[in-house]
Amino acid sequence: MYPSNPASARTALPRVFRGESRTSLAFYVVLACACAGALLFGLGAGEFQVTPGTLIDANTGLVSISCTSPAFCVAVDRIGEVVMLRSGKWHAPSRIDTEGGFSSVSCVSTSFCVAVDRTGNAFTWNGSVWNAAYHADPVTGFTSVSCASRTVCDALDREGNILLFREGTWHVLHPHSITSSFGTISCPATGMCLAATRTASLYLIHGTGVTVQHHVDATTAFTSVACSSGSSCTVTARNGDILEYRSTGITIRRTFENQLSFTSVDCAANQPCIGVTREGTAVRIGRTSTTLISSIHDSTSFTSISCTTVRVCFAVDDAGGLTRIPV
Repeated sequence: MYPSNPASARTALPRVFRGESRTSLAFYVVLACACAGALLFGLGAGEFQVTPGTLIDANTGLVSISCTSPAFCVAVDRIGEVVMLRSGKWHAPSRIDTEGGFSSVSCVSTSFCVAVDRTGNAFTWNGSVWNAAYHADPVTGFTSVSCASRTVCDALDREGNILLFREGTWHVLHPHSITSSFGTISCPATGMCLAATRTASLYLIHGTGVTVQHHVDATTAFTSVACSSGSSCTVTARNGDILEYRSTGITIRRTFENQLSFTSVDCAANQPCIGVTREGTAVRIGRTSTTLISSIHDSTSFTSISCTTVRVCFAVDDAGGLTRIPV
């Protein structure tokens, strides 16, 4: 979908209009518009034009991505750079963190994102520039961040602490019951988050209160959490397990046990979740079934995925590549 060099995107479109005769110009315009629509919204023929592993960061591997639409995404890498998709165009990596590599990013709009790093720094995007680093975690480094709005974000660190971003200010919450390192968090609504530890425990966070659910699956480690609503979340595990969290309980699926190793999952409202794996594959996760997406096979490991409400997701890998995945 995208050129291997983001800068070359400016020269890709004019080739469409270099027709063999002027009389065919109208045909090419109509064809280009139809293809662009299919690619943008992930419908019909768009699924057959996915190119796994398109390079957007030649410097290092990407660790996290967050998209609000098919025209706006932010990806971060392990050396402190951000790569942004703005108005449908990918821009070259920009170094904003000189102290530590990023671990996670979360965006709620084109004018607000939060990126956190492995040394406890947080950066915010205001629509024009990234604000200077704020040392939000005085204890250790961040592992994950999720924002429900411009004023409410929750983040996790390696020591089992929860960091709350409220109205522009960071606060540290020290739940004494949590002794394991946090891995990932998803906050679908203000005041509600589901967090997972690296020892396969889940924690429900309501404001400053924490409800513990110890050792939901003691046979593996959780790798990602994604909630499409306050009562519906999907959790993926390193050994290929998929867990469905509902307000009525937790269901464990053994669909890909010891065959695939999930690294990330994301869910948009009213559509299937998409999980990506260390093997460079993608899985469509429905309420009752899970299927491997045969058109997706990245030559390296996927690290993160972000899905939009128009049935298209973007995944990044540990070689700086991007893959567009239809839902």
